[in-house]
Amino acid sequence: MQNDEPLMIALAKLIHVNNPDLVLFVGEALVGNEAVDQVTKFNQALVDN
Repeated sequence: MQNDEPLMIALAKLIHVNNPDLVLFVGEALVGNEAVDQVTKFNQALVDN
């Protein structure tokens, strides 16, 4: 997921349009330390878009 830039942009736009009070990131436990990269890139996509 962290490498799928169009998906990250689409999610960021969806969050921006709906303006939720809380945004949760639900990731798979088996990804290990890569989860940190996923959350970081997801957060950056929210900030950028």
